Amino acid sequence: MAQAKEKISGLTQNEVNQRINEGKVNTSANLRTKSVRRIFYENICTLFNAVNIVLFIALLLVGSYKNMLFMGVVLANIVIGIVQELRSKISVDRLSILSEKKVKVIRDGNILEISREDIVLDDVLVLSRGSQIPADCAVCDGECKVNESLLTGESDLITKKLNDEMLSGSFIASGKCCARVTKVGKDCYAAQNYSVAN
Repeated sequence: MAQAKEKISGLTQNEVNQRINEGKVNTSANLRTKSVRRIFYENICTLFNAVNIVLFIALLLVGSYKNMLFMGVVLANIVIGIVQELRSKISVDRLSILSEKKVKVIRDGNILEISREDIVLDDVLVLSRGSQIPADCAVCDGECKVNESLLTGESDLITKKLNDEMLSGSFIASGKCCARVTKVGKDCYAAQNYSVAN
């Protein structure tokens, strides 16, 4: 691994500056989800529910209590919608907690510690056991086993070798590797597939 690291020089400072100017930075990695209040509001205050409430009041006024059973279905629909969105919110919030503030990258042949928000496209990350992957990347040296359970729900560890893709939000369970960043910020897998407009 040490010999391979000497061969990988990473980006130069000029290349880093160029990518920063082009906006190819990992600044949008945090996922934003709806608030609990908004989830309740959007599931309760709908045109469909308003029409059903008007019908319910009309049936109540004429005393046709047998015909009001449809409100059970309406209420069940509201509860199911809220529960599903809350479960999605919890999953997305777990994904958005990228706990490591600093990551190791190779630039100009040196290993540096930088903030994950300062990662740029094509940066070479140095990842080892316990590291959380801050941006989508592909292995360019070494081998490791990755836990992708937060993304896929699959608990089995996945072996990653040369050129294999690794997704942001997953963890290195064992091994060491260098990985070249292929996507940053809102282009990452987690942001593309799990973000919800606030």
